[in-house]
Amino acid sequence: MKKITIQLLLVFCALWAGCASEIPGAISTHDLNQVDYLRSWLSQVPEIKDRYTVVPGSEEIVVKFKDDLPAGRTPIFTERVTQLKAEMQQQMKKPINTFVFEFPSQTIRI
Repeated sequence: MKKITIQLLLVFCALWAGCASEIPGAISTHDLNQVDYLRSWLSQVPEIKDRYTVVPGSEEIVVKFKDDLPAGRTPIFTERVTQLKAEMQQQMKKPINTFVFEFPSQTIRI
């Protein structure tokens, strides 16, 4: 009986793992690939190292910054992130999640 219970549990786990990406709100491999790409891009900016956290999601990726953007830099930041998102779309050949950048004094959605 114990062996059958364990086998049923393993089958359920395998089915759940295979179906998880189809459940609304579940984070998929594609979502995590986007997060990795975004983290890699952000890590190239030494001034913000360790000044942000990235929160993965199935429709949005939230990046929370500890500091505000320098004065006047919002348009440049928005332009660069928009370009990044276009590059990701081209490379991944799938829709890209909404990026939400949360700064202490503003939120930018791209």
